[in-house]
Amino acid sequence: MELNLAENKIKSLKDFFGFPNVEDVNFSSNPIEMIRSDTFKEMKNLKTLNLTDIQLANTPDDFKFLKRCYNLAVLRLNGGFLDKDLIDFTTLPTVWSLEKLYLRATGLVRIDGIKDKFPHLQVLDV
Repeated sequence: MELNLAENKIKSLKDFFGFPNVEDVNFSSNPIEMIRSDTFKEMKNLKTLNLTDIQLANTPDDFKFLKRCYNLAVLRLNGGFLDKDLIDFTTLPTVWSLEKLYLRATGLVRIDGIKDKFPHLQVLDV
């Protein structure tokens, strides 16, 4: 099951109840500034999350939602930050299941520690 809410005017993400079987979520091209840490907790089957061209501020709190994405295999964060570049992976939590990570246009400078954060990573697109 897919949930596509791309190219809308969504500014914040809160709980998404009633979608336990969703595997693919697309919030790309929304002015999202905040994602609550428990936003995806009910989406036990979430495998692909597209957050391309959103507007997170890039603080450690911005990525707490990833801790609840237990089966996430693909994460797209291309151009996902408003004011501050990603620089390195210190603000991202460990996501054991992640296999593909897309980070183009995020200002990434260093990839030190990437295997510690994402031990099953097969594709890194920067």
